[in-house]
Amino acid sequence: MEKRGLVYFYFIRNYVKYIFKHSPFQEIPWEEIPGYNIILKSFLIELKERNVVDYPDALIKASKTLLHCPKLLTIFSTIVLHQVKYT
Repeated sequence: MEKRGLVYFYFIRNYVKYIFKHSPFQEIPWEEIPGYNIILKSFLIELKERNVVDYPDALIKASKTLLHCPKLLTIFSTIVLHQVKYT
């Protein structure tokens, strides 16, 4: 998990899909999901550290899946727009 390559992003995508599939709640309490905060933090670090034009498709697909949590839209937008400003 430390390298955060394509497999890492596929793992995130499938992890979030699994949560949606097996959650009995209409609105998922993300902060109560084990490991979610750690995965989200590491994903946000990847978004910040990589150049936007170098985002692999797996990272983009993982971010789309994570955006099912509407609170992340502002955070993702801020990170990406900040990256674009400096490229």
